[in-house]
Amino acid sequence: MKKFLMLLAVGTLMASCGSEPEPAKVEIADNGKSYSYYGAEITDEGAIPVTELVQKMAGNESMEVKISGKIKETCVKAGCWMSLDLGNNEDVMVFLGDHDFFVPTSGANGLNCFVEGKAYYDTLSVDWLQHLAEDAGRTAEEIALITEPEYKLAFHADGVIIEGYVPVEEVEEEGEHDHDHDHDHDHDADHEHDTDK
Repeated sequence: MKKFLMLLAVGTLMASCGSEPEPAKVEIADNGKSYSYYGAEITDEGAIPVTELVQKMAGNESMEVKISGKIKETCVKAGCWMSLDLGNNEDVMVFLGDHDFFVPTSGANGLNCFVEGKAYYDTLSVDWLQHLAEDAGRTAEEIALITEPEYKLAFHADGVIIEGYVPVEEVEEEGEHDHDHDHDHDHDADHEHDTDK
């Protein structure tokens, strides 16, 4: 269905969260739409709409699943997370592997994507929520309004496909390698986190 086009190194998707990212593979479908691949190699087959995920998760704390949905926003600092729109002003936080791959820091909002991995419910601490808000480019005033932990649906992604985005090489500014999440959030199998961090 899709023919291989090119392999591009993604300059600013890089680095800051720890290890060097792998380049994004880009394919062009017969209809001319681009598909960029991040992390483990996955396909778009068998994905359920993210809007059905809450229902699918009923009675489960976690489950392996493939979802599709619109990207609401990505981490503007390093591309090390993204959120998918659930509607009704709700979203699913998607954390990417073990910081071994990244998605675009800009230009992907509103695009459709496919994500494969583990969905789970988690309590995000105030510190972690404020850190994510900072990553998203929120103002200091907006960040200060975050005062309560939040129990919400999250996702640990092994691989991501984004429709309609072609990554380009960008020159990385000096000092962009210090964005570290390892001390903030541990994506272990149990997904248990201290809300008093």
